[in-house]
Amino acid sequence: MQTASSAEYIVTEMKRHKTGAMTILAILIIAGLAIAYAVYRFSLPSKPAVAHFQNPKFTRLTTEGNVNSVIVSPDGKYLATPCSKTEN
Repeated sequence: MQTASSAEYIVTEMKRHKTGAMTILAILIIAGLAIAYAVYRFSLPSKPAVAHFQNPKFTRLTTEGNVNSVIVSPDGKYLATPCSKTEN
């Protein structure tokens, strides 16, 4: 009488109970995917919310009071101010 190894025994039982074996395999795959997603989701540091204009710097551009409108450059580094020079 020859004894079966553990692997042979598992394969034989899986062949006999195909539905149960596939169900357990599907559950193990889903559990593995859920654990992998949890590790991916919670191990990476989250990006902090960007607070624009939290620490603004203000600089007086004119003391004349004759600025009608202001145009800001797309990068936010420059201002253009059309001034009206009228004599009273």
